[in-house]
Amino acid sequence: MGDGAASSARRRILGEMVELLAGSQALLGAEARLQWRGFVSQWLGGLDLGDYATARQQLADTVFTAARQPRGLAVVCEATDMLVPAMRDRSRLLLHEWEALDLYGETPRWETLRRALDLTVPDLGRLIGVVTQDRVRLPGYCTNGWHAFVLLAGHNADASGLPPGMLLIEHLLHRPEAADVVGELRAWNDHFAAAWSLVDGPGGLAELRVRLAEDRRAQDRSAALGGAFVDPDDPPPDIRAIKVFVKVAPDLAPVARPDGPPDDAGPRYRISAAVGYAESTGLVRASDCEPKESVSAGELAVAVAKMLNRLEHTWASRSERVVLEFFLPVELLNEPVEWWDGDPDIPYANPLLNRYRRIAMHSLDRVQRRELHHPWRARWAVWKEQSQGGGDPVHACVSQGLSAREYLGRLDARIGRREAIVGMLLSEAPTTTAGSVGLQELSLGLRKGVPVFIWHRYDSASAKFRSMVDEVLVGEGLSNLPESAQKWKADSAAGDADSLESLIVDHVNVVWDDPEQLLDGGPCAPAAFVGGLE
Repeated sequence: MGDGAASSARRRILGEMVELLAGSQALLGAEARLQWRGFVSQWLGGLDLGDYATARQQLADTVFTAARQPRGLAVVCEATDMLVPAMRDRSRLLLHEWEALDLYGETPRWETLRRALDLTVPDLGRLIGVVTQDRVRLPGYCTNGWHAFVLLAGHNADASGLPPGMLLIEHLLHRPEAADVVGELRAWNDHFAAAWSLVDGPGGLAELRVRLAEDRRAQDRSAALGGAFVDPDDPPPDIRAIKVFVKVAPDLAPVARPDGPPDDAGPRYRISAAVGYAESTGLVRASDCEPKESVSAGELAVAVAKMLNRLEHTWASRSERVVLEFFLPVELLNEPVEWWDGDPDIPYANPLLNRYRRIAMHSLDRVQRRELHHPWRARWAVWKEQSQGGGDPVHACVSQGLSAREYLGRLDARIGRREAIVGMLLSEAPTTTAGSVGLQELSLGLRKGVPVFIWHRYDSASAKFRSMVDEVLVGEGLSNLPESAQKWKADSAAGDADSLESLIVDHVNVVWDDPEQLLDGGPCAPAAFVGGLE
């Protein structure tokens, strides 16, 4: 054992072994401990062990003395198996790491890799079978990437010469669970492949990376159409997109900040995020990237931008498109989230819609409140049965000079009796202004299960605005409205729309809540993250 990081790692392993043994009531007994030390001494050819007063001293002496001998720590584990078989799994993990150091030697990267591979991979056993061509079965005590890596260090490389642990790392580079540590994993393999001359040539690291990347693209193309052939030169637009879910929820116990901005006395919000990858068995939380404190409404844009910028590195090794989906309480659904700057430090407008392929807005309240799910699902099912074409699916709200009470009563009746209505074009924006009719229309629609809401943030009654919406509904159908709205805004941001048109399209807002996409899918469903599932 030399000096440096690996020696430090070995000392840590031996220390953990002593702690493990000292936790055994059996080995704390003098008779059992004497027998255990006798086994170790005998099996190592009469190893001379010191005579110490306390049980812990004797355990430490035995472990550290034996570890200096070839296979010494393995003998310690074998002796322990004889007398305390319940410790076998934990002692074997330490032994695997000890023997892995024999293969990789002393490197300052060791502890960095240990932290990076401390991740849960749902199908780790299957992955080990792929990596080793079913030569190795994953023991039950190996529960994370690090356990698997050190286990594989004890197995021979295949014909390529790449150790199976390095093969495992290359496969993990394509897994969402390892998105945060791609740099560390890649650096490890780059270093050892270069040191051992395993970069080039048949089966080398370079060839393996090309093959895995090609396999990934082929899987992407196949998955896009349920396994059907997809022309690689014309892939579907949202093939295997990375989905970023952002939840903005009211802080129910805000702590006032005396040094906060003037609007800090109002409602405060907690921001959280999760990422969905096509091949993942569940959403990946982004807790490390989230703001630690709640923010006011005026601070939301900057806080969200900073969180998204921190998140960007998690998919740095991937090539899929990224889509952004916001879950907002009703009082924030009028926020122009797509126009929030992606980087507040840049001295010019750089809205999120310039960065993300699609930005969607959803009602947080609807997803979280289970009593709203049945009417929502029922209305969506009717629309699907009618092939999204039976009659006019969008109701244009017009108060017709009636009092709010009378108007809303009639609207409740009209929406209630027409189950084919899946969209409402609000008469005004749903602001928090006292008596806002738009907010009351939105709340009514949520109770009735209407999945889609459309409005203009400043002039929802504008004839030009309504004409543009009608043109899409008649020509392309309701299902194409969100994409059309984002294209309008993208054209406007790029200066491809005249000033009058920009005034209209910039502030078109669409809330599109597909219950199947938001509620179904188990741990992969957005509701599993934002709330709303049992």
